[in-house]
Amino acid sequence: MLIADRYERGERLGEGAFGRTFLARDQQTGTDVVIKELEILGLPDWKPIEHFEREVRVLRSLQHPGVPRLLDARQEEHEGSLRLFIVTEHVAGKTLQHEIDQGARWDEARALDLMRKLLEVLAYLHRLSPPVIHRDIKPSNIILRPDGSPVLIDFGAVRDLAGRPPDGGLTVLGTPGYMAPEQSLGQADARSDIYALGTTLVHAFTHQGPLELPRKGMRIEFEHLVGMSEVMVDVLARMVEPDPDDRFGRVTEILDALEAPARTELEAGSADTPARSAGRSTALARQPGGSGSLARPEPSAALVLPPTPRPMHRSIARRVKADAVDQQVAATLSSLGLVFAAMLAAKFLGLSGLAIIMITLGSTVIGAGSLVYFHRRRMAHLAGIYRTGTMTEGRIVSIRQLQGASNATVTYEYQAGDDWHESTFHTEQSRGDSLRAGTPLAVLYDPDKPRRNLALLESDLPPLEQEGH
Repeated sequence: MLIADRYERGERLGEGAFGRTFLARDQQTGTDVVIKELEILGLPDWKPIEHFEREVRVLRSLQHPGVPRLLDARQEEHEGSLRLFIVTEHVAGKTLQHEIDQGARWDEARALDLMRKLLEVLAYLHRLSPPVIHRDIKPSNIILRPDGSPVLIDFGAVRDLAGRPPDGGLTVLGTPGYMAPEQSLGQADARSDIYALGTTLVHAFTHQGPLELPRKGMRIEFEHLVGMSEVMVDVLARMVEPDPDDRFGRVTEILDALEAPARTELEAGSADTPARSAGRSTALARQPGGSGSLARPEPSAALVLPPTPRPMHRSIARRVKADAVDQQVAATLSSLGLVFAAMLAAKFLGLSGLAIIMITLGSTVIGAGSLVYFHRRRMAHLAGIYRTGTMTEGRIVSIRQLQGASNATVTYEYQAGDDWHESTFHTEQSRGDSLRAGTPLAVLYDPDKPRRNLALLESDLPPLEQEGH
């Protein structure tokens, strides 16, 4: 069958709710093309026609090797029914879905190359003015050329922000699982494409579709199934954050997160080191004073894991002792309370003066001994964290100073692995006055028990060369 007296229709490539896609042969040029066909008869409303026309309009404006070229667009009447056609170049290769189905395994270099090239296609679309949002990125809509270069196809769900209707455009388009949560509410922007690309890559690297993967709340949990570097896993995790405010806002931010120093580490396949672990933590640290969105701050000179073994520096020891003041006061008051209670009990029982003295002395020794024991245990515990802990970056959440108190309570948060934890420390009121919410600090934590930690401010970290090691 010839279409428009020119295109000879061949095998069917796919079929949607209203349209069909065929491989065809252009009789004039002798080349293969792809034809997308929409039959008007039987459509429930005009929406499919609007989407079809929008796809033509958008494809006509695109010129990028990662997007198929529009060759022709026309309408034709056949057997009393009007049909619309879009003719695009035929991209030789297999879909990413086919690669997954064939059990493709991805090493670090190949995965990174695919990720970067797809990001470059998205960057091109999102940089246009107005931007073009694809809205249906998934493995079956990505063709890999023989040289591995990806091509993003099927712009049937595309959103041209220039053509947004006055009502805000509540049409829901996309594929469940790959579609960003906000897209199900009819809202889509560049971050929605980033989410879809993230879930697509997670599917490729885990061989499990997004609806098959476990979830914690709305967040996909895939990290345990990806045998790649922490930098890659962290970037993917932020791409698939369910809250768009926690996602990367632009493709360029993702590319930056994959660049040096992570780029050298990823391409070289270097082994994990303490510095690399610190880089992972700082790469996706929460932005101080922000709305909870993530940012990639520059690595801080303070965030260097101390050499091992390394005795606790005296400035930190002083800080830890100051931190223990409240506990010492509380323990002392408890001991005095115990002594007073023992004296009252002895008097009430009618014991002799000697018995009262013995009970008082015994209570005092027990209270003081407990105070010394727990203080030394805490110091040894924190010293152990300082020597062998894993470094990450945190930020101060709040500083609370009670009127008349000599100490301030500082609340801070930090990331250990994939989880965020909150903790506190006490400091002198004068020092608390100089701190602000959002101030970054270094945190050493026990990898086996991440809630055990030691917060270190810049003033707690003297230059390493002054340590004598």
